[in-house]
This record gives sequence, structure tokens and C-alpha cells, in this order.
Amino acid sequence: MLSVSVRCPTQCRFSYPGTIAVFYLVLRMLHATAMSIWVIGMLVIAVTLPTVQPSHGPFLQTARPFLNGLHWWTRYVTTTAMALGWALGISAAVMAHWYGAGWLTVKVLAVVALSGLFGAQSAALRRLARGETRPLPVLLRYSGPLIFGAVVLVLVMVFAKPF
Repeated sequence: MLSVSVRCPTQCRFSYPGTIAVFYLVLRMLHATAMSIWVIGMLVIAVTLPTVQPSHGPFLQTARPFLNGLHWWTRYVTTTAMALGWALGISAAVMAHWYGAGWLTVKVLAVVALSGLFGAQSAALRRLARGETRPLPVLLRYSGPLIFGAVVLVLVMVFAKPF
């Protein structure tokens, strides 16, 4: 049987038969794809909320079909991508034996913060799609730079693994 050794940083040591090693690589690829879909969805909401929020009357009525479509997309595509990304990420971490790695702890904290921000974004988008007009919290008004910063932090942790 062909044995493939997957080269990982210091905390990841495993040598599986070829099929399992390929499964691990596919798992990581699917995780990255799901996370990309999730982050892009969050960034679209981050741009939409401050743009539409101050509007009242005719513009809000004109934007309603777009908001309803974005709400549908967020509910069924972006949320599914987030859940899938969490499941695949946990599976990859377990397969690679990355328990307790410092970089993984920082990454998980950043992703938990992004998940909470996504929940707040989804709630604000749902209310806006229904026609409710509330003042947008400061956190949601500036969520784009927060998302960008958290994603950069996650990517640094994943690729550099500083600790």
C-alpha cells in the first residue's frame, strides 16, 4: 500500500496511508472554501448595512427586494458555509493533532468573535429587510475593518504559526 507523508509544521505529525492523507488535504480545501464564502458574505453585509440603514421612505422601499434577497442568501448560504467551516475546521484540527497549539487557540478566538459579529449582522439585516429602522450600533457600522482585521489575524496564525 502506498504511504503518503503529509508535511506539516512542528505540532502536526502524522503519516497515513495515501487515501487518508488525500482526505485530509480535501478536508482542508473544503474548509478554506467554506470560510471564504462565509467571509465574503459577511463583507457584503458589512457594506450593505451602513449604506441602507440611514435611508427612510422611498429608498428603503426601493432597496427592499435587494435586502430580502441578501437576507435569503445570508440565511441559507452564508450561515451554512459558517457551520460547514466550523465542522471541517474542527475535523482537520483533530486529524492533525493540533490540540492546545497556541496559534490554534488565537485562531479559534478570532473565529468565535467573527461568529458573534455575524449573528449581530444577520439580526440587523433581518430587521432591515422587514422594514424596521433602528439606529445601527457602532460595531456594525464599522464591521468591515473588524472582519478584515480578524481574517488577517487568522491567516497569519494559519500560515506563520508563530507559537
